[in-house]
Amino acid sequence: MSFRRLGIKYRMLPAQAAFHRSRSKYKAYVGGYGSGKTYAGCHEAIRLSVINRGLPGMVVAPTYGMLEDATLPAFLEILDRAGIAYKWRRSSANLMLPWGSKVMFRSADSPEHLKGPSLAWVGIDEGAMVSRAAWEVLISRIRHPEAGRLQAFITTTPEGYNWLFEEFVEKRKKRYRLISASTRENIYLPPEYAEDLVEAYGANLARQYVSGEFVNPVAGRVYDAFSRERHVRDGLEYAPAYPLSMAVDFNVDPLHAALIQVADGEVRIVDEVVIRSSNTWELCEAVRGRYRHIPITAYPDPTGRARKTAGTPEAPSDFAVLSLNGFTVRARNSSPSVRDRVNAVNRILAGGGPARLVISSACRESIRSFERTCWKDGLSVIDKSHGDEHMTDAVGYFIEYEFPVRAPQRVEYEGFLRRAVRRCF
Repeated sequence: MSFRRLGIKYRMLPAQAAFHRSRSKYKAYVGGYGSGKTYAGCHEAIRLSVINRGLPGMVVAPTYGMLEDATLPAFLEILDRAGIAYKWRRSSANLMLPWGSKVMFRSADSPEHLKGPSLAWVGIDEGAMVSRAAWEVLISRIRHPEAGRLQAFITTTPEGYNWLFEEFVEKRKKRYRLISASTRENIYLPPEYAEDLVEAYGANLARQYVSGEFVNPVAGRVYDAFSRERHVRDGLEYAPAYPLSMAVDFNVDPLHAALIQVADGEVRIVDEVVIRSSNTWELCEAVRGRYRHIPITAYPDPTGRARKTAGTPEAPSDFAVLSLNGFTVRARNSSPSVRDRVNAVNRILAGGGPARLVISSACRESIRSFERTCWKDGLSVIDKSHGDEHMTDAVGYFIEYEFPVRAPQRVEYEGFLRRAVRRCF
């Protein structure tokens, strides 16, 4: 359906055009302030009302105040400018369009009140501010048997790692599509608008409210240079032409390992292993099941030289278990300082060091760990209360060993472990 055929003059920004082209059943336009989100949503609602001629649809905002202050005025402005006649019934908050379609305007602050009607489509403005319960109720309503296109869309500014981030980014569902938009892309804004926002919000929140990125809103992210846009890559897999390494954080529940290759100036996390209630023997079995005859160098937590996750006093150390399973083990004499490890990783993330970091989009735990690991308030101590830090700790042992900010004393454990293993048996 062409907007021009309705008499609507609409000069789409690139992100808006991509949003309207998408045929995904569930799609989200996620952008910074002033990136054209609300207008994109209103135009999409009008288009769906034509595609589903004569059938009901619904436009939703987090509160009635937001509905009346922003969403509804933008919708009516588009119709008025195009000279499209309509009937607005304030008592029922329903809009009747000349092609027979009804658009219901509702608030999401009481999800139970959204139950009932069978709809052809739903649009949610500022969707990151509505609850998951409201989203689940609304998508259950998209079921009208005569609909030409059943669809739900969201336009919103990102608001941290909430349910919308999980549904549209982390889970990577086939029928879900996310379109990102930056405030800077809107050529119709005053030239200083975006920079004023950066100055007002600071660098971290500006990534959210200007660049339209999902970021951890808590001040004190350990790896604040990390972003999915720069560091996550689809289709990144193990390449037989390059050596394979394994970074390990010995933690019984869960135990974490990242499979890493260095190639073409990149540190590539190509695979990951997360095993709950486990030990080093099971980790080795899992990794060897995937990479059976491939030489692998392990970069574990140096405490594994004496630590035992096998559970019995007479069991060999974690380092010895790795060696028994054919891994070459490399580690420092003692654990590097948190500051040295974090600085080494952040330098790689920022691209200012000898390599840059990229992560396979399939490595969800690694991505989550880089996004959510935080400092304790006011301290140079990593907050371990949520268990977000294990995978970045593992990766940090590899990067700090191979790409240190300060040249450390390094120890090759392979020969030592062969002697130690013989003593164990």
